[in-house]
Amino acid sequence: ANDHTQLHASPAGDQYRFEIESKVDRDYEWVAHHLPAPKRVARGETVFAEVAGKGELRPGTWFHDGAVGNLHVRVAAPAGADVIVNVSFR
Repeated sequence: ANDHTQLHASPAGDQYRFEIESKVDRDYEWVAHHLPAPKRVARGETVFAEVAGKGELRPGTWFHDGAVGNLHVRVAAPAGADVIVNVSFR
């Protein structure tokens, strides 16, 4: 089946950009290692809410595990969409 997904993460100044090109409707959780807690996580004008733990993650939310420096971002990607989530640290 042609249901592959392209994922790309890149630093850009004081931000990170996560991009998903999904062939099918799917819910993704990004885990980025060795990052400080972000100031803002957003998809366009939609600001994601911070949650208190990994178990509370839902699409449109994020959690920073300060003990190990991992950032978890959960996002729903509809089929055929190019989803870009920007993570700002300042």
